[in-house]
Amino acid sequence: MQTSSSAGDDLDTSHLDELAAEIEREEKAERGAAAYAEEIEAAAGLIPKDAFFGLFQVCFHAPNLFPLPPFPLESLPIKPDEMEAARAASDAIYDIAAESEYLRWLVEPGSVWMQRAFAILPFVAVKAAAIRAEIAARKPEPVAGTIPEPSAQVSPAPATGEPKSDASTVIELAA
Repeated sequence: MQTSSSAGDDLDTSHLDELAAEIEREEKAERGAAAYAEEIEAAAGLIPKDAFFGLFQVCFHAPNLFPLPPFPLESLPIKPDEMEAARAASDAIYDIAAESEYLRWLVEPGSVWMQRAFAILPFVAVKAAAIRAEIAARKPEPVAGTIPEPSAQVSPAPATGEPKSDASTVIELAA
């Protein structure tokens, strides 16, 4: 039993030692669960789920780094109120990748496949945006004096003065 003396008084502090030991055991248990999960992942040759979640977030933010239409998009990066759902989705993808030999490259540290994907994706994104812009530039402009779409033509009916329906306008144009 440990005692402490202060100003000549003998106080029993053994209960404080027991309390400190209990707090330390609880803290180790809390840290231990996360550390245990990381040890399991490392033993299996996988990156930690936290690191994978970081990459998951980057994948949603990265397209906005390219100032090509339609980017930047405000809705693309993960918002604070979406973090819980994003983490659940990331963890699910991680688990699927860890269990599937064809997707395991997503969660292996130093994965050559992941490095290749990160090299390919920016190139493909820029090319896709350039192709989209070129196709949009080739789209013919509307020519002045052309007949607008039938739904845009509304003329009053002769007897009632009410607008004609689209169907009656189309029949008139065909005649």
